[in-house]
Amino acid sequence: MPQAVAAIGVIVTSFVGAAISTTLGVALASAGAFVVGAATIVAAGMAANRLIANLYEMPQIDTDQSRQRTAKSTVEPMKIIYGEALVSGALSFIGVSGEKNKDLYHSVVLAGHEVEAITDIHFDNEVITESQINGGATGGGNVTSGTFGTKGGQVICKINKKLGGSSQVVDADLNTAFASIGTNHKGTGLAYIVTKWTLTKQSQETWDQYSPQNIKGLVKGRKVYDYRLDTELVKPNVDNASFIAYSTNPVWCLIDYMINTDFGMAISPNKIDWDAAVIAADACDATVTIPSGVEKRFTCNGVIFGTDSHKTNINKILSSMNGMLTYTNGQFVIRAGVYEAPTVSLNENHLQGGISLKTSVERSDRFNTVTGTFIDPSQNHKSVEFPTITTADARIRDNSEVLTKEVQLPMTNSQYMAQRIGFKLIKQSDLQQVLIFPANLAGVQVAVGSRVSVTISELGWTNKVFMCLGWNFSDSGNGGVNLTLREDASTAYADPLVGEYLTPAALTQLENSFDEIESPSALLATGGIQNIVLEWDNPELSRVKYIEVYASPDNTWANSQLIGTTQGTQFTHGGSNKIDPVASGNTRYYWVRARGYDFGDDAQALSDRFPNSDTSGVIATVGVVPAGATTLSISGNTVHGFDSGNAFSGTVTSSAASVTASGGTEPYTAYSWSHISTSSGNTPAISNAAISNPTFTATVSSGVSSVSTWEVTVTDSASNTASTYISVSLTWFDTGGGIEP
Repeated sequence: MPQAVAAIGVIVTSFVGAAISTTLGVALASAGAFVVGAATIVAAGMAANRLIANLYEMPQIDTDQSRQRTAKSTVEPMKIIYGEALVSGALSFIGVSGEKNKDLYHSVVLAGHEVEAITDIHFDNEVITESQINGGATGGGNVTSGTFGTKGGQVICKINKKLGGSSQVVDADLNTAFASIGTNHKGTGLAYIVTKWTLTKQSQETWDQYSPQNIKGLVKGRKVYDYRLDTELVKPNVDNASFIAYSTNPVWCLIDYMINTDFGMAISPNKIDWDAAVIAADACDATVTIPSGVEKRFTCNGVIFGTDSHKTNINKILSSMNGMLTYTNGQFVIRAGVYEAPTVSLNENHLQGGISLKTSVERSDRFNTVTGTFIDPSQNHKSVEFPTITTADARIRDNSEVLTKEVQLPMTNSQYMAQRIGFKLIKQSDLQQVLIFPANLAGVQVAVGSRVSVTISELGWTNKVFMCLGWNFSDSGNGGVNLTLREDASTAYADPLVGEYLTPAALTQLENSFDEIESPSALLATGGIQNIVLEWDNPELSRVKYIEVYASPDNTWANSQLIGTTQGTQFTHGGSNKIDPVASGNTRYYWVRARGYDFGDDAQALSDRFPNSDTSGVIATVGVVPAGATTLSISGNTVHGFDSGNAFSGTVTSSAASVTASGGTEPYTAYSWSHISTSSGNTPAISNAAISNPTFTATVSSGVSSVSTWEVTVTDSASNTASTYISVSLTWFDTGGGIEP
């Protein structure tokens, strides 16, 4: 197992004896309450090795599932969002309404507080950008484009956004659709989204293909107080809205959590060292150069949970700035992971006893390689590994043995920021000397977390920099203090050069896991007497609902028309075609393509054309009836009927049949029609079985054509007869996209 010790967030406390000597009991009582509430305070008298261990304490990592899973349970941890994070949450309402229950509603709570904005929405890993939702309106609305945009001119998805403000009102769509939702269902103080999914024939393919399980929102979280914005003479004014704004600065996020009385620690703002906070905040906001440009040195973007301890939540925020929180002289002091110059100098004259020096840490606490995870927005805000960080000097120090430390950065969403923290950890790992300095009363002025320069000529030290990890009063009776110091250096906090960052290889885009519809092939067109016969090879029919046939009077796709559909591999284009009837001498150009869904034009619904070009070379001309025929004969084309309406089924009447008798002895005295078979749907009724051009009528359901075969017989004046078979095909199209009863 890799070592898991990381200096990315520590809370220590120090009580400076001279400053609180008369109120020590009160101060300790206050600290004791803090220990119970947060379990984070480290007593000042802790041994050096425990101080070191605390210095490298890791926050408890949250998982993608805990942040982004839509929970179908009655109890869920409250999420507190600082900066920007992709989150889901508890499913607070689900219901169906509308005709045939075609509308499905969800209400998902994203955060337990007011937020700045809810931007993009993710259905599983499919992203609906903010601009695709009602043009980017703050409150959301209809999804107008993209995967879940309108289908067949109908809205299939709507997303309403509720930011949790004090003036929030009930969601209008839920209030209208459900009698159980009243005007008091406001969700005040809760940021949530309401989705409405509409199932129609046009949207069936989309919902079948994606079937979202987790509904997530990209949230810009809490608005926090920024001391630097406060223009009042007396400050802080933490409740003044003029100085409260959305921020990703870790310092202001941490203070917001500490002083919050709802979910935080309810610490009085007067207990915060605001001057130190400003220094740390400015250090975080400083820009650094990275391979792709510039970014702030440290930002805080992530989620903390109401069920976690204060220690866990504070350490997670501190991890984003490699920071430290100390309690000194009755105030909380926040320091970012940057170097601060020493404020106190000590030398041999300040000693009141022998020093103790530890020259290196134990092997179990040493490392020369850092690995870990951060939140990557480019990978749907998942926890992913950042590039392994190591240096040749650190490995040489450890005799070329690779000693790995694994860190988790749940509030960091930049790979370069994560690398920057890793580089600083490795540089700081070189600083292993720990000094116990028994100081006289001059040591009282050294605060935990501050830096001190130490000069001891016997050790060859001149203004050697140390950081104070803790101190306690000496037992010598001389009023001195024992300081626990760890060596430090400004070089350990330097930001990496641009060339030192590692740029990972570009991610491979996974192919769509849904099969595309293959196109038909080998299309042939043959001109016959009064018709053109088309033949082709079909693709695998398990994914094909039917074949569409297109014809054009010239070879351009722009002038083509859909003249019919079939599930077979042949189609006859004749004079009875309702869309484009042809006659002797007419020339047509053809295309065919397969359809897997009734609606939609993506690769899962509709295949490429064959030929796959805007011009076609598949051409044929309708032939003419040969002259001089002497034997009685009769011919005819398939009779087609097509109609549509806002219903699943309807009555369809064909065009008039067209049969031609030739040869024999004119005039032709009689025609007779008889039904032979029906291969699909209902058998149609014939308008008149004794004429040459009857029509056929049947009740037809959408998707199930009426296909039947009829025999027609002609008799001439010499009582000769001739017969032929005619196919009758009737099709109904449901324009309303309704659901099959």
